[in-house]
Amino acid sequence: MENQIDLITVGESIIELSSDKDFKDATCFDKFYGGDAIVTAITASRFGVKTGYITCVGDDPFKEFLLNEWKKENINTDFVRTVPEQNAIALISRHDGKPKELALYRKKTAAQKLSLDDTKEYYIKSAKYFYTTGITQSLSLSAREAVKKSYEIAKANHVITAYDPNYKKTVTTPEAVLKMLFQMSISYF
Repeated sequence: MENQIDLITVGESIIELSSDKDFKDATCFDKFYGGDAIVTAITASRFGVKTGYITCVGDDPFKEFLLNEWKKENINTDFVRTVPEQNAIALISRHDGKPKELALYRKKTAAQKLSLDDTKEYYIKSAKYFYTTGITQSLSLSAREAVKKSYEIAKANHVITAYDPNYKKTVTTPEAVLKMLFQMSISYF
């Protein structure tokens, strides 16, 4: 099969609301988007790589913003599924001379709904490269199963894979990360 996509990433998207003041003083936040897999996809796309993204987006007031921004970045969103959940939100305070403040709201969010239904073999095997992270695996059991199946499809079809453990203590435990990383390294690389 001829490759139609250079790189496919799978992962969580996050709404980032950012201020240049401390949270206690902030009256206005600028809106961005984030998430390790989408940032990787967009970076690659900006270098001319034909890129696709697999995720679940919440059917909330931020849905159209996310989808429109990704399309502006030339990301293939054919395999982004809308679910009746909210999108994850990160509040960030960044300014000169002070540590960054961060508040994450990730409970019961859209990306936790990633599942085996999102792993379409014909799409994944059309890629040259497949990428995800430990954050994606940490979202839920169904997301972990989707990552595992995606890597199985990629490996069976000679798609080159990349994996970033990207451990965050606010998302999972060190023991869980070691277990996932060990399983990934034995099974898929």
